Amino acid sequence: MKILSTEQIREWDAYTILHEPIASIDLMEKAAGAVLPFLLDELSSTFGSNRKPSMDVYCGMGNNGGDGLVLARKLYALQFPVRVYVLKTKEIGSDDFESNFSRLKEIGIPYQFIEKLEDLDLLSTNQCIIEALFGSGLRQQLDALPWQLVQHLNKLKAFKIAIDLPAGLPGDIKDWNNQGCFKADITFTLEVYKQTLLFESSAVFAGKVVLVPIGLHSQYLSEIHCHWFLLDSENTPYKPLTTFAHKGTKGHALLVAGSFGKAGAAILASKAALRAGCGLLTSYVPASVHPIVQHAFPEGMVETDVEQTEIRNFPNWIGKSAIGVGPGLGTHSATCMALIPWIQKIQIPLLIDADA
Repeated sequence: MKILSTEQIREWDAYTILHEPIASIDLMEKAAGAVLPFLLDELSSTFGSNRKPSMDVYCGMGNNGGDGLVLARKLYALQFPVRVYVLKTKEIGSDDFESNFSRLKEIGIPYQFIEKLEDLDLLSTNQCIIEALFGSGLRQQLDALPWQLVQHLNKLKAFKIAIDLPAGLPGDIKDWNNQGCFKADITFTLEVYKQTLLFESSAVFAGKVVLVPIGLHSQYLSEIHCHWFLLDSENTPYKPLTTFAHKGTKGHALLVAGSFGKAGAAILASKAALRAGCGLLTSYVPASVHPIVQHAFPEGMVETDVEQTEIRNFPNWIGKSAIGVGPGLGTHSATCMALIPWIQKIQIPLLIDADA
């Protein structure tokens, strides 16, 4: 799965609107409709299949807020008790927000504006909070009233749901500053994972992450260049075996690893190399580590440095298919001095890990 930047996601929306073709307000309706069954499943798991918890939906005045308004309307149609709060940061919201806000008022769903700090004292708490304030469109850290609102919501005792991204959490990890975010129990993120959902320090605000496909045009994703990918068992690029494949046809890897007290790193990395598909593996370790590795890993070949406790004489790589260096290697000065000129001469694929 490609992990896009927030700018690329905006371009994908525009591409879909142009090539589907579909109106932006209909795309918003489609997105909220895609979220709804996932939301109902989570509500059923949390509150029971026969209960319809009361819902507070907090909306900004952009398109993420528009998603929240559509979702509020759909929940109201299913006879959930729904109340909407709009964080009023400007006089007029996006076109799609305003269109959906008009529909919400026509239906008669109760709503309230949040315009000043004192309005926070008037907020009551329902059993469930849906936060749709900014989504992935946020480009700056929260401040003033939005920051105060998020801190207020974090203190409330309710089941908390974020749409696309928790308020205050940017989509791009380069913009992350940990200045305070809405802390969700669950986040329904749209179409693809955002970068900040893949890092522990930022993803803690998202809670459980549920990926919701909303049907953006697949052609854009196939053509866009991307530096970040998330692999799973369905799209991991395994190299297929030929009918008469054997260990001699699957490559010969060289692993340079281990030091005194860190034989385990060499053993684990050696086992992982063969498990990943290397046909042959030679593990190069300090002399004192040799008997430990050979005993624990008899299916591999082991060569040793003349030094007992660390590697100082890096091995010849001629005839090998790829090299891994670093697990448990240690940072002895002699090891460091020998590593750099050895790396500079290598002309085959090289994975540098851990101490290296």
